[in-house]
Amino acid sequence: RQYMDAYFQEAMVTKRRDHAVEDLLDLVDDPSSSAFLSLSSALDQSNHLMLLEYHAMRLMTDALEMDDLPSEVAAWELTEDEKAMAPEKKISLARNLIFGEDYDSQKTTIRSRVAACTQELIAKADASVNETAQRMNTLLIWQTVLTIFLFVAVVFLVIFISSQVRAPLTNMVSLMRKQQAVPPQGAAELQFVTGTYNEMLEENRKTTARLNYEASHDALTGLYNRAAYDLFRKSTPEEHIALAVVDVDYFKTVNDRYGHNVGDRVLQRVA
Repeated sequence: RQYMDAYFQEAMVTKRRDHAVEDLLDLVDDPSSSAFLSLSSALDQSNHLMLLEYHAMRLMTDALEMDDLPSEVAAWELTEDEKAMAPEKKISLARNLIFGEDYDSQKTTIRSRVAACTQELIAKADASVNETAQRMNTLLIWQTVLTIFLFVAVVFLVIFISSQVRAPLTNMVSLMRKQQAVPPQGAAELQFVTGTYNEMLEENRKTTARLNYEASHDALTGLYNRAAYDLFRKSTPEEHIALAVVDVDYFKTVNDRYGHNVGDRVLQRVA
C-alpha cells in the first residue's frame, strides 16, 4: 500500500518526469531539437511502461485481496485465466512482469534515450563556448587592423590601444581556446565581456561535470553504472582489470519485511 501510494503520488501529482521535459523545452526553445526529442521519447516509453506496472499492481492487489485501489489499478481488467490463478501464481506473474526481459529491455531503451539527451546538451554547451571564443578572435583581428591604421596618425593612441585592448584580447582568446578563466584586464567593456565569459565557462564546467557524473553513476548508490564500466573496458587492457561481485544476502527479506525505502538504504550502506 505504501509503495503504491508513493507511486501514484509521483506519477499523478509530483510529475517530475513531465516537468523535466517542460523545463528542457524552456531551455532549448526548440521542440525539434534532438535533445528534446530524445527526452520526450523517453517519457513516452516510460508512460507506456506504466501499463505493465498497472498490470502487476492489479495482480498483486488481487492476490492480497486489497480494496480501495487507485482508479488506474482498479480499472485494469484481468483475464479469466489470471482471475482463476492461485494467489501465489498471481504474485509470481506480477514479479515476472516487472523483472522480465521485456520490462528490462524497455528500461534500457529509456536510459539510452536519456543518455542521448545528456550528451546532446553537453555538446551544445561546448559549442556555445567555442562560438564565443571565435567571436572574440574575430574582434581581435579587427582591432589589430585598426591599431595599425591609427599608428600612423597618433603614436600615443597606438600605445593606449595596445595596452588597454590588444594585449588583454590576445590573452583572453588564448585562455578561451584553452577553456580557462580570463582575469579581468583592459577597458571596462573588455572586463564586462571577460566577466560574462567567465560566468559562462564556470556554468558550463559545472553542468558538464554534473551531466558526466549522472551519465556514469547510479542515482541510488553513487556507484559507477553500466556505461562507465563499458568505458573502462574500452580504455583499459583487460589484463589490468579485476571484477568483484558483491551480493547482499537475504535482501529480498529486507524489502519484504521493512519496505523498499529501507532496502534502498541498505544498498546505499553496502555501496
